[in-house]
Amino acid sequence: MIRKTIFILVILVILTVGVLSAQETPGEFHVDSMALVFHTRPTLLSTGGKTFDSGVGVKLWLADNWAVRSELDLYYLNDAGTTAMTFGGSTTAEYHFLARSGFTTYTGAVGVLHFTGGGANNMSISLGPIIGVEISLKEAISLYLENHLLFTIDEPVYVIDLGVGNSAQIGLLVYLK
Repeated sequence: MIRKTIFILVILVILTVGVLSAQETPGEFHVDSMALVFHTRPTLLSTGGKTFDSGVGVKLWLADNWAVRSELDLYYLNDAGTTAMTFGGSTTAEYHFLARSGFTTYTGAVGVLHFTGGGANNMSISLGPIIGVEISLKEAISLYLENHLLFTIDEPVYVIDLGVGNSAQIGLLVYLK
């Protein structure tokens, strides 16, 4: 409960600072550029074990309101005698509603492919919608926060899961000029 409260407070502070420092001049956003992406997913619903979920990737603006992001992910879990390491990748298509302002909201879709080793060898495929916000903090730096609603199919047991927990993602974008 404390972790969840701290996470929510940090997000509120980040959004408040971002909104107050966002560039208001139209045309100042990073349209027609490429960015390096660094992200993490806070694990709010864990049972107390050690987890690490992070990734790196590239974001490319295709048009004024459309961007594509591809990322490589690493997830490590050590919880109650279970250790698992997951490697994977994802591709996200984003439609930005206010792409010419310093504060933009977006929606889109994500496709994810993960391979898990350790005690639970399997492969999972996930697809689903996203919703997010990107805040331009400085000339070449932006912060984003998004939420996924993923429809997941796991192999080898072929479990179909509509994941609703631990679906937030926080990231930093470093735009290249």
